[in-house]
Amino acid sequence: MTGTEEAAQGSMPVTQLRQLPLQFLAWFRQLKPAARWVVVSAAGLVLAGLLALILVGRGNPRWEPLFTRLDPADAAAIVSQLEEKGVPYQLAQGGQAILVPGTEVDRLRLELAAQGLPREGTVGLELMDSIPMGATEFERQVQYVRGLQGELARTISRLDGVEAARVHVVLPEDSPFVGQRRPATAAVLVQLKPGASLAPEQVRSIMHLVASAVEGLKPEDVTVVDTTGRLLSAEVPPEEGQGAVVQGDRFEIERRFEQELQQSLQTLLEQVLGPGNVIARVNAELNFDQQVIERHLFQPPADGGQGILRSIQELQETFTGQGVPVGVPGDSNIPTYPQLVGGTGQYQRTERTANYEINEVVDRVQVAPGAVRRLSVAVVVNGDLTPQRQQALQQAVAAAIGTDPQRQDQVEVVGMPFDTSVADRLQQSLDEERQAREQARRMALLAGAAVLALLALGLLVAVWRRRRAARRAAAEAQMGGLGVPVQGMPGAGGLPGAVPPAAPAGAGAVGGPAAGAAAAWANGRAADAAAYDQVAELVKNQPEHVAQVIRSWLAERSGN
Repeated sequence: MTGTEEAAQGSMPVTQLRQLPLQFLAWFRQLKPAARWVVVSAAGLVLAGLLALILVGRGNPRWEPLFTRLDPADAAAIVSQLEEKGVPYQLAQGGQAILVPGTEVDRLRLELAAQGLPREGTVGLELMDSIPMGATEFERQVQYVRGLQGELARTISRLDGVEAARVHVVLPEDSPFVGQRRPATAAVLVQLKPGASLAPEQVRSIMHLVASAVEGLKPEDVTVVDTTGRLLSAEVPPEEGQGAVVQGDRFEIERRFEQELQQSLQTLLEQVLGPGNVIARVNAELNFDQQVIERHLFQPPADGGQGILRSIQELQETFTGQGVPVGVPGDSNIPTYPQLVGGTGQYQRTERTANYEINEVVDRVQVAPGAVRRLSVAVVVNGDLTPQRQQALQQAVAAAIGTDPQRQDQVEVVGMPFDTSVADRLQQSLDEERQAREQARRMALLAGAAVLALLALGLLVAVWRRRRAARRAAAEAQMGGLGVPVQGMPGAGGLPGAVPPAAPAGAGAVGGPAAGAAAAWANGRAADAAAYDQVAELVKNQPEHVAQVIRSWLAERSGN
């Protein structure tokens, strides 16, 4: 196909679109006056209906939600305020949503917010404003706790993913005895939005938020639960320096570690063996023991000297007079006073002690919990494996997961055919369902094509009949204009040389039916003789017009 033909085909839709108005006008002009009135009336009715819908839509107020998912108490308070203001409203979603005219939404929200509505079904510290003068200290404390719980619930409800929240705080009574004092505790119930979930960091932030708002409350004493009964606070990993990991967290950490290794290994092997041809499983054993190793190392000075002088202690003794020390009785290693001997003499002793600093290295190592104690990996490959391929896969798996011979990690790669019968049946059912959908679509297309073909055929028949009637009317008008009687032309009885109808047997009477028929035929023949002469004269003078009339007659006969 040349470029000119492609350009011509590309411009055909545009040309056809441009010709649509002309074709519609031509079709409209061919209609009878009654049909034209029907088409014009239908178009007018459609336009009038659209205009009426537009006017009705503009006349009625456009309702928009003022608030949704309201607590019944908040909904009742807002409805009361709207009725006082005379603002029309509608209730939806079982009374949980309030609809107002769209032009009033922003103004009403501001006015209701100034009145503290909606309160989201909770009351806050505004309860302290309604405490009577004669309230006891216990009543004040109860109201304060209620208000604090409401304020915390409102704050938590503002978090992303949280639809509603309730907080319960337990403040223990003060005791003068230290051993009888109990810590404060709190519980938080959160209702999540559909499809939303809270990350461990968000749960930790809720715990710290509640703990910071309540005096004497620690974050680990705050329990967070969702409406499905899942303990969210148990899934929060402990902060650094909080102690060992609890038993429930150990299983969760091991499971996540195994899933990450398994996913990484599965992705690596599927790149080599193809999707669906390998299955990998990882079993990890982690060490959650916390260890603190502290070592003191004493090393001599690097320059080989005595080290840095830290302190010096000197002792000097001098004696002059009667008696001279001649020795120390007993063990010479035990210091004592010398024994004096008679006579005059002198005694002097000097003692010096020097302390030097040496190099001391303190090595303190804190081993964090979660170290890998042992790994076991099993890989099953679809099909048989040669020894060389099995060894290569085993080495690749060992390198991918980071095996350590000292940990005695175990890696096994096995090749065996997979059982794909269930998958084959599912695939077969999917193929059959897809074929059924395709067949139904083909049948629908064929039915639509048949309906369109019938409509097109009916339209063609109607057009053909209209054209045939138009040609007949034009031929009759033309022949009438030439002065030729049309009624006697198509019949053979009006032509010269036509054989009269035969009389029936036994019809010999002169005045019988046969005689009457013969007389009528003779009269008709005499009347057609003049028409024949006129036609002969017309053929002689205007052969083109006569040929056109004859062709129209032949077309009518062939159509009948």
